Amino acid sequence: MSKTDNPEINGFHKIHEKIGSGQFKFRYEGDYLNELKHGTGREEFLGSNIAYDGTWSNGVFHGSGKLFGKNQNLEYEGDWSNCCVHGYGIIYSDGKVIYEGHLSNNYPHGQGKNYNEKGLLVYEGRFINGFSHGLGKEYNNEGRLVYEGEYINGIKNGYGIEYSENGEIIFEGFFEGGKKAPEKRFDIDKEALDFALEKLNKLIGLEKVKNDVNELINYIKIKNMRKEKGMKNPPVSLHLVFTGNPGTGKTSVARLIGEIYKELGVLSKGHMVEVDRASLVGEYVGQTAPKVKRKVEEAMGGILFIDEAYTLVSESGIDYGQEAINTLLKEMEDKRDDFIVIVAGYKDEMKSFVKSNPGLESRFNKYIEFVNYSSKELWEIFLMICKENDYRLEENIEEKLKTHFDLELKKHNFSNGRHVRNFFEKLLMIHSKRVVKLEDINENIDLINVSDIENTLKLY
Repeated sequence: MSKTDNPEINGFHKIHEKIGSGQFKFRYEGDYLNELKHGTGREEFLGSNIAYDGTWSNGVFHGSGKLFGKNQNLEYEGDWSNCCVHGYGIIYSDGKVIYEGHLSNNYPHGQGKNYNEKGLLVYEGRFINGFSHGLGKEYNNEGRLVYEGEYINGIKNGYGIEYSENGEIIFEGFFEGGKKAPEKRFDIDKEALDFALEKLNKLIGLEKVKNDVNELINYIKIKNMRKEKGMKNPPVSLHLVFTGNPGTGKTSVARLIGEIYKELGVLSKGHMVEVDRASLVGEYVGQTAPKVKRKVEEAMGGILFIDEAYTLVSESGIDYGQEAINTLLKEMEDKRDDFIVIVAGYKDEMKSFVKSNPGLESRFNKYIEFVNYSSKELWEIFLMICKENDYRLEENIEEKLKTHFDLELKKHNFSNGRHVRNFFEKLLMIHSKRVVKLEDINENIDLINVSDIENTLKLY
């Protein structure tokens, strides 16, 4: 779909250029301000059938108006700005609608629809400067859908689906310059994949999580093998729900899944964009949808990780959280490839969140539960943090900390690994206060002793 595919639209542009070329004498009836046409009026171009009837500002078409062309047929009705078609409008040819939607500088620009001489829809979607550009749907002359997907400057480019006359999918994949792209879009680096898997499997605890993720990985491997053999694969959603208390590794695992999916060829970049309610929901009308779309664009090729996703649902129903959910679902539908959403939060709240909307239920059917760490695993996390930061530990510390962790685990919404990191930061303040007074600082600068632990425990 390009400008040259729409001669009537281009012809309209040429008619309008003639109006400004000084070829015509005109007769005007309407309002003036400071001797300039201003307000409502009709102007006829003598010696032709061209006329404009609508609002004016400072001598030019501006506001809402109609342009009449050959045989005094209506050529356009809609918005104008400084003598150019700009805003929402409808273009006609021989009395029939050929375009309706948004325009800018006399060309379709934004969301719009194209019709053929039979009045049947032939394209609906995004335009830029008269070209189909972005997401759109193309229909044949009988009004049957033949393609839906991405365009760049009037040419199929990006992810798309082609349909037969019977409505069956005949191709689903990527296009480059209007042609079907090679099947293997992303290269798989086995060494990098093994490294990413090793990082996942080396995480402390999380055995059930590792098993669940490895099941997904095995499915994707088999799916890729079946695809190479030309075998069909049933559609399976890879969007995920992570449930569990804070500090149980949800964010870390999401980031690793992005890396693994990249090496498996599922994602092109594998990065992660982390957001929360404030990142997606606006305070005023018109702010929410653009915020969601911007974050989705940032996440394309990787993971959009929505923490505490249940906060998007408001019990009062008077904010824009539902608009954020609806926009996200639309983006997930339009951009089904090279983009994965992971929503996370407390177990019960996340189940209620997913069940609150049929669209969420259909897209999020895989749950991965992150249970609390045991006191032994929390101790191992503490040891790892000390090692990573070049600290040594005196003996007789392990049992004191395990006892502390056992008590903390009984508290509601215990923050797990986050609690360990917070404990470590407080411990460093206590340790520094003691060591700075020593004469042999250099010998003790990396040693955490029992008194440091006991003094830190007093803060809880």
